[in-house]
Amino acid sequence: MAQPVTGGAPRRLREDDATLATSQPGLRRRRLNGKLVVEGELTVLLPGGVTGQFTVQIRYPGASPFELPDVYDVDERFDRDGANHVEASGRFCMWLPLTAPVADFQRPGGLARYLVLVCQFIKLQVMYEERRRRGVEPHWRWADWEHGTAGYEQWFRENSVGLVPGQLEKLLEAVRARPRTSAKCPCGSGKRLGNCHKKWLATVRRSAMTDSNLLTAGFTYLEIWRESVRQRST
Repeated sequence: MAQPVTGGAPRRLREDDATLATSQPGLRRRRLNGKLVVEGELTVLLPGGVTGQFTVQIRYPGASPFELPDVYDVDERFDRDGANHVEASGRFCMWLPLTAPVADFQRPGGLARYLVLVCQFIKLQVMYEERRRRGVEPHWRWADWEHGTAGYEQWFRENSVGLVPGQLEKLLEAVRARPRTSAKCPCGSGKRLGNCHKKWLATVRRSAMTDSNLLTAGFTYLEIWRESVRQRST
């Protein structure tokens, strides 16, 4: 993981505690089995100007305050069927690993911005439930990503614009090879990697570390793409 911009962990922890005290006093930070958690009552501004209290637990992967955490619905306030982006475990499915705001979270003020995103997510869940209760279609009318492998394939489709299948294959292979920034980009553009697909490769490499199915989904999409090209050419 890249070195956080903020500096040391103690400074970040003090900043995060100040953020909680001023913006979400119902939340408290503690350690659980050696890992950081932030838990308690989250105050969310809902449609109509009313506020709601939602019991959540924000779980960090480890003891570092710079690692992007996940949020869990503690008291089963929301259905857990996945259709509303709340998993069976209660985890809020807020983004694909590929779109997770890791770098933004590591910068100063990261927790404050993260809590805003959590509140926005909960507000959308409440609106989703109301639309479903009233039978308003579609229940979820905002832009979102597909779940799991389908979401990965969607990301590769939307982030392969301007490429041909052979270029995508070389980029997928380069995820494991870790080429130097000064080297030519594996996409074949002739540009240095640092001026071409450096961020693309870093995003896929980082995300593949959290889910090994990601690269498999990339190659699956590549084959689907190639087949569609073959069909158009016949």
